[in-house]
Formats: sequence, structure tokens, C-alpha cells
Amino acid sequence: MLSIATIFFVVIGLPLIYYQHLHLESNIRAIAIETFTEAFQPMSEARYHDPIRKWNGIERVCLIHKDSEKLSHEIESFLNLISENLNHNFRVFKVSDIIGCDQHSSKIFIVLSNEGNESSQKEYLSKIFDKRVAESYYQFGPLKGMSLTEAYPSNLTYIFVSTETLNGDNEDALYVALEEISHSLLGGGDVVTDSIVSILGEDASGIDSENWYERNPRGLCMIDLMYFELLLGDLPPDKRRFSEVLDFFSDNYDDVSMRAIALKEVFLPYLDKRCS
Repeated sequence: MLSIATIFFVVIGLPLIYYQHLHLESNIRAIAIETFTEAFQPMSEARYHDPIRKWNGIERVCLIHKDSEKLSHEIESFLNLISENLNHNFRVFKVSDIIGCDQHSSKIFIVLSNEGNESSQKEYLSKIFDKRVAESYYQFGPLKGMSLTEAYPSNLTYIFVSTETLNGDNEDALYVALEEISHSLLGGGDVVTDSIVSILGEDASGIDSENWYERNPRGLCMIDLMYFELLLGDLPPDKRRFSEVLDFFSDNYDDVSMRAIALKEVFLPYLDKRCS
């Protein structure tokens, strides 16, 4: 014979749990779509028809490092995971100097260096872009990372990560690298938020604090895996512009979410467990 407590749980408890699950899923869906809109919506009408799915799938990445072997290995492994599990093949070539890069076939340049001063940046940028770049791009925050991508159809991309990071902790450099690489590959901008929901999110309050990563992502969130699936996965090839991808995401959220869940185990070393 069922006790009153058991009957109470079955009648009230299970429906409540189911309702809470549906509410949580609905909340995640709303955050995912809202964040996508803020991060990827074109900033001007002139760019509205540019594709946000911008990579061909066979891009060459030149990874330049001198003495940061551990960090370069982590970055190469991350890019290899993307190539193996999504519909792209980012071919990574590691060199010790930018001279070793194939300037004609390389599309993405990642520089790991403890030389983040203005003159070094001017040298890297002039060699990669072959022209003068605005002085504002030489300014760095306390975490010393930056990325710069030329507009479509060029998509030529420069990523710099300083190996001199907070407290001398190499993990900080990895967090910076994951953020800048994700911004560049996805093409999304910063989204201001006080919650850790996406590597594209940023809480800049107290930006000079050494406690930056108490408020900001230390890796990818599940929402980011959805974006990777949308923008680097095997989405129908006719879905390339912002409005097309957004509509597809909204109409096929459950499928995209399931694909992201399947990627979770693969990208586990690069996920932030604190994500909302």
C-alpha cells in the first residue's frame, strides 16, 4: 500500500520536476537565441548581406610560437577537435617565426609571444595585412589578448595571445586563447552580461582586477557548442547570412541542442563547468 508521502510525491512532485525542467530548457533556449542575436547581428546595413558562415572549411592556420610549447599544443589540440568533429578542416602549421608562415595560403595567424608592445604588433600586422592598421588595434587590456579579422570576403585573421599573463599562470593564457580563437572562428562580438553563459560574454566591471576569471568564462559553454555547430557544422549550405542562420536556429533549436550535447564529451577539457 502506498504511503501518503509517496502519493504526494507522485501526484505533485513529478509534475513539479517536469515543469522545472521545461522552464530551465525554455530559459536556456531564450538565452542562447538572445546571445546569438547580440553577438552576430551585423553592425551596419552595409554588412547585412555578408555571410556569417564565412569559412570554406580548408583554411590554413599558422601558429607562431617560440617558447610556449604547452600552450601551442593546447591550441593545436583544440583546433584539431574542431576539424575532427565539425564540418571544417583547419590545417595547423607550427613555426617559430612569422617568416616561416606561407603568407599566400595562410588565412589565420595565431601569435603566442611575450612581446606585446606596440612595435611588435605593428611588425606582425604589417606583415600579415600588408598595410597600415589603425593605431587603436595596438591597445591591450590587462589580459593581453586581441584578434583582428578583415571584412568578408578576405576573412584574413590575426590573433595575439601574450604568454605573460596574470600571476604568471599559463592557464590564463589558455583562457585568453580560447576566447580570441572562438571570437575569430565564429565571428561574434562581445556580449555584455553578468552571468557566465558563453565565451562571447563579458563582464568588464572591475576590469583591472586580478579576479577577472571569477566573473568571466574560463572556456566554452554549452551555448558556444551550439554556435560552433551552427557556424562550423554541416548546416544546410544555403543558410549563410545572419537572418537565415537565426531563423534556422530558432526553428531547429532542439536538434542543434542535441548536437551540442553530443559534442560536450569531446570538448570537455575546454569547457567551463560554471556556465549557467
